[in-house]
Amino acid sequence: MSILKIEYEDLDQLTYKTIKKMILDGQLKQGEKIVQDNLAELLGVSRTPLRKAIAQLTQECLLETNGRGTYVKQYTTEEMIAAFEIRAVLEGLASRLCVRYMSDEDIQALENLFKEAMTKITETDWSAYREADREFHNQISKHANSVMLSGILNQYQVLSITYLKGLMRPPHETINDHMDIIQAIKNRSEDEAERAAIAHIRRSIEAVKNNR
Repeated sequence: MSILKIEYEDLDQLTYKTIKKMILDGQLKQGEKIVQDNLAELLGVSRTPLRKAIAQLTQECLLETNGRGTYVKQYTTEEMIAAFEIRAVLEGLASRLCVRYMSDEDIQALENLFKEAMTKITETDWSAYREADREFHNQISKHANSVMLSGILNQYQVLSITYLKGLMRPPHETINDHMDIIQAIKNRSEDEAERAAIAHIRRSIEAVKNNR
């Protein structure tokens, strides 16, 4: 493979990842129209990698196209709750499997994620915690050591869809949930880890319902 081709592939992925992060962080809001010329100029890329990124994000249900153009997909409350319900089951299973496969070093890395994030947040800026939260759940999916389970999470973009809602509960409320999951994995208790993960997601479901 030529160096030039590798560079083009890297640019395609970078464009895709950048736009996806903009959607998940709320820089591109649900229902907002994607103006390709403006976005291409903002990112400093040509229309080709932009079109590829839009096609991939449309396939992942983060963007949608109709006769009027391409928009950030806007999920109804009912759709969001359904995504959280699926996520609760899948992450419960993933956390159970993490008990079998996560090393002590992996578990410590999860703790460190939140220790560092909690030192950076303020009353008005939760961005560091949001990133830690996202990375935590990605690591749970990864260390479940199940290609099938990770594939289902990725295929249906359950994590991404629920992150469109943002943090519905402040860090001081959810930090204990995360620590409960980590402690259960540290205790090597599969049942405890599964229960803690499901309870964490179900509290988020209640927050979605209360914010209708």
